[in-house]
Amino acid sequence: MIGSIKAEWRKLAHRPANMIAVGGLLAVVVLIYSVGYIEYTWPVASQAARAALLKQGLYPGGLVKNLIDGVMPLGAAMTLVLGALATGGEYGWGTLKTVLTQGPGRIQTLVAKLVVAALGVALVTALFYSAGAIASMIVAGIDGHAIAWPATIDVAKALGATWLILYCFGLLGMALGFVFRQSAAAVGIGLVYLVVVETILSRFIIGFRGGDYRWIAKGLSGANATALVQSFGQIIVDPRAAAPLVGGTHAVVTLGAYAVALALVSATLLRWRDVH
Repeated sequence: MIGSIKAEWRKLAHRPANMIAVGGLLAVVVLIYSVGYIEYTWPVASQAARAALLKQGLYPGGLVKNLIDGVMPLGAAMTLVLGALATGGEYGWGTLKTVLTQGPGRIQTLVAKLVVAALGVALVTALFYSAGAIASMIVAGIDGHAIAWPATIDVAKALGATWLILYCFGLLGMALGFVFRQSAAAVGIGLVYLVVVETILSRFIIGFRGGDYRWIAKGLSGANATALVQSFGQIIVDPRAAAPLVGGTHAVVTLGAYAVALALVSATLLRWRDVH
């Protein structure tokens, strides 16, 4: 098993798409802080008061609230694509067949992929918040603002929530890769699902007939991921904004159930279908 995990980690670390995606995510963090600083430091006169409040989110104390909004749907879409490439691409390259002929069983190979994906998502999560922490300290240093970090428990919760959301959608991409046995269809269908079903259809269901069918949306992974992000609050509370669809605990349990179900789907497909 250790050898399979090491092999999967090598593939993860040397795949150009992964490096590009991680670099792009870190670039987004830089843009959030640099563009935000310019916008909030020199706002139009009518937005001065609001800009002053929003600028507080660029300091270390606003690290969690400022960054976690980028997890859903941007981060979810990124890990979905990478998950689809990690499994669907192996059919096109023929590497999966080669791996399975060398000795590791199908389930062992899949478990190694799941473990490495979990570790990779944890690394991306750590880099994401580390980049934000560095950027926030730079902003605070430029403004001469005192450095005060969020509570440790809040940071830990944000790291855990981010990891769970990214991992869940990464597993969705991996499952789609096994379904279609190619990366292009898996990526396309996955992104369409994320935009159409999890975003557009979810909003329609929530508002349809005065919300009589909200219970359907409460079972969607995207709605739960969004609610989990919203549970950390906003820098400026909008009284007109709708309350989160579900509570944080409900969201965590639902996303955890999705992760288990998607792993089982991948295991079933890999175990019983021919590899060609």
